Amino acid sequence: MWRQAVAERLPLSALLSQALVAFTIELDNAWESEMPHRTSRYGGPRRAPYAASLRQWSNFMRVLDEHGLTVAELERRTGATPHLDGMRRWGYVSIGPDPEDPREKPPQREHVVVPTKAGRHAQEVWRPLPEAIEKRWAERFGSEEVAELRVRLQALRDGLGLDLPHFLTGSYGGYAAKPGDGPVEITEDRLPLSALLSQVLQAFALEYEQDAKASLCYSANVLRLLDEDGTRIAQLPRRSGVAVEPIRVAVGILAKQRFITIASDPGARGKLARLTGKGLEGRALYGELPGEIETRWGERFGADAVGQLRLLLEALATAPGTDRAPLWQGLEPPPGTWRGEVRRPEVLPHFPMPRQSGHPDGA
Repeated sequence: MWRQAVAERLPLSALLSQALVAFTIELDNAWESEMPHRTSRYGGPRRAPYAASLRQWSNFMRVLDEHGLTVAELERRTGATPHLDGMRRWGYVSIGPDPEDPREKPPQREHVVVPTKAGRHAQEVWRPLPEAIEKRWAERFGSEEVAELRVRLQALRDGLGLDLPHFLTGSYGGYAAKPGDGPVEITEDRLPLSALLSQVLQAFALEYEQDAKASLCYSANVLRLLDEDGTRIAQLPRRSGVAVEPIRVAVGILAKQRFITIASDPGARGKLARLTGKGLEGRALYGELPGEIETRWGERFGADAVGQLRLLLEALATAPGTDRAPLWQGLEPPPGTWRGEVRRPEVLPHFPMPRQSGHPDGA
């Protein structure tokens, strides 16, 4: 059932999301095939680092060299708040005071982050993969089409004028953190395709959340699937393409914010989620506001430019009848990767929803 009916007109944000998620999963699978790693559920070499995702390369390991950087400099160069404790515990970096700093207790932001031996190996595996996956896409989907997708994304990214991290940032409740005060250092002359997809999507989410009470992430992956009669919470991961744990957290936050109520399911074990009046407004807004933003962008940057971007993304994310959308062609997990051990998804998320390790579907 891996398909997206062409009759369903997806919001531009959902098309960007599905392309970004597919690119990320394909790259993660390639990285895991070459890099010794472990997972809490599926094991792996005992001394290997914990499995991480493209986000941890893009917003963390990408800018480190063997000499390391201070925490403050790492933040400045990536434009993101680094997940320091996780990356240390998982075996990628060591963190501590600069040995040449004479102060007894320098501030943590002046501690130095240095890649470990395993971290340097991980960097070597990660470094060529964004370009390698883009080449795969060019061979699979057409070199002219992928080149045109890059051009359209780059033009839109430049027109928006935002310096954003290479991968979506944020936390539970919304994965579109506002850019920081300092500049984001772009170390490549040519941004990875994943960074272009992510930055345009994050800009879209920031504009959406200026007018919405619920984040685009939660609106797209949860409120969209609910109604006032009640929906089994256990069905949401399958229907959204997002793993159980981030959906569970999202439901708790939305209930606390009074977008939904949660009650026992009288017909089965488990819980039902129902939209409140506030939740119905949030769902209705998600049905309207993405289209309005797309129209605004067309007025600002040219209707043809935005329309052509939509057509390119639709060609990847949708398919006629019962055919699988082209994006699924590269997502079969290779032998030995943890995704080969879990249930295959039926849909891709309408907005990335990563957990700490950065996997875009929260798995």
